[in-house]
Amino acid sequence: MRNTSEVGINLRDLDINNRFDDFWRIRIETIKITLLDENASPIQSAGTDFGEEIQIKIRYPTLFNDTDNYKNSNSFLAQNFACNSDYVTFGTDILWKSECKVDQPFSQKNYKPSADGVFTFKIENPNTIDMESLNQIMIDFTGTRIRFNVKGKPELPLYILD
Repeated sequence: MRNTSEVGINLRDLDINNRFDDFWRIRIETIKITLLDENASPIQSAGTDFGEEIQIKIRYPTLFNDTDNYKNSNSFLAQNFACNSDYVTFGTDILWKSECKVDQPFSQKNYKPSADGVFTFKIENPNTIDMESLNQIMIDFTGTRIRFNVKGKPELPLYILD
């Protein structure tokens, strides 16, 4: 990413503890990436005004795999969908200026993929960022998931805290 300002990542490949295997349906709704230096501190934006943010275009996978409740793998083909997740920095604090989110899940182009597909992250303004300091990235995502039912192990109850 440091050299080309772009990287493709399958989130499933990052699951070193195989946590995704506990669920038969995972759908990604929002995703964002933070650029970090060797100390795991955010790479600084050029400023805090409009146009000075770190601009990252995220393209959702057009082909992704999912499993059914019998652990069979199924492939899904989707339309091109991309959105931006932009932020500014104040030292170690981050203020998100835009969110890469599926806001209309059943529109013609929006969809919620599983974690098993290649998401492409592209820095749109690398010339305004200290790319030499880029050492790691942090990917945050939210979505929904459905756990496999395991015989003899009931689902944990949902507790609502006031």
